[in-house]
Amino acid sequence: MAPFLYEKGWVLILGFLLGISVDYYTMTPGLHAAASVLIAFLRPFIINLFAPKDATEFSYKEPSPKAMGWNAYLLYALILAFCHNFYLLFLEWLSFGSILHFLMKVIITTAISMLMIIIAELIFPRKLKFRSNTA
Repeated sequence: MAPFLYEKGWVLILGFLLGISVDYYTMTPGLHAAASVLIAFLRPFIINLFAPKDATEFSYKEPSPKAMGWNAYLLYALILAFCHNFYLLFLEWLSFGSILHFLMKVIITTAISMLMIIIAELIFPRKLKFRSNTA
């Protein structure tokens, strides 16, 4: 996860670069780039929903289960994973398919994504980096 303090423009550029690199290797015409930019755009709004409102509690540099708490972090990850998978699969579905197949695919890919996120967080816990008032 990218740190909280990245400027929105840089997050959008990084999201595009990540998505276009996945598109290059999977030979998809910009589908992942579009979904990654959408997530980069939505990320600050979702973080504001789940970040602690008290400035003394909000002292971490990046989103993690330890920084946000497991419930808030999982809800944050679930919303972003669902939006990403919905948009990516919607762009793919526009050419063919049934709506029921589309919805089942979104639910299943979101569940698999959340399982992978939880496993990664449990196997590779991050050391927390604290924000400071010094430059």
